[in-house]
Amino acid sequence: MSAKSKAGWFVAGLVGLAWINSSVKEPDGPLTPAPKTEVRRDDVSKKVDPAKPSSKQVIAAPTVARIMFTTARVRMRQSPDTNAAIMLTLEPGVRLHSYRRSGLWHEVNVRDRIGWVHGDYLADKEPVAVVKPAAAPPAPVISRAPVKSAPESRKGEPLREPYVGTCDCPYDRKRNGARCGGTSAYSRPGGKSPRCYVGEW
Repeated sequence: MSAKSKAGWFVAGLVGLAWINSSVKEPDGPLTPAPKTEVRRDDVSKKVDPAKPSSKQVIAAPTVARIMFTTARVRMRQSPDTNAAIMLTLEPGVRLHSYRRSGLWHEVNVRDRIGWVHGDYLADKEPVAVVKPAAAPPAPVISRAPVKSAPESRKGEPLREPYVGTCDCPYDRKRNGARCGGTSAYSRPGGKSPRCYVGEW
């Protein structure tokens, strides 16, 4: 290609650019910034960080366990029903956590097991242990010395000195000084049985 041809193409290109610039119309007046488009919070909900929940997300409040104690021997069951299977048998005074209720039944956690206990056997305070009184010590055994029997030589002798005016024993004396003898109480059948002689009884 000759130098004249190259120069002709160059001139033609410049003319084309000038014609294009002249055909574009400039806007009348000063340029104004484009209005800002509000972005609704609903539109960006999909971009919310899952670690920071939005106001529309419902956060469940933590369940606060209620500390309770068994007041009697009671069974923990799988469901709030007396016909449900028995899981554990709890003794009085067992500490447990109650999470919710169904009627009179409490859902409780005992020894890492969850079941149901009837509320009639639960209380907020630990029951006071009943202290049984100590058994009274046995009464001491008092050993009594055996009664020594009277010597054979003294048996049948008067046990005491004669009384005057009583007539309990045959050797007692009447008021007139006479011996009572067979009229004494000792001698009369069915009367008194005074002890009058050594070796009796």
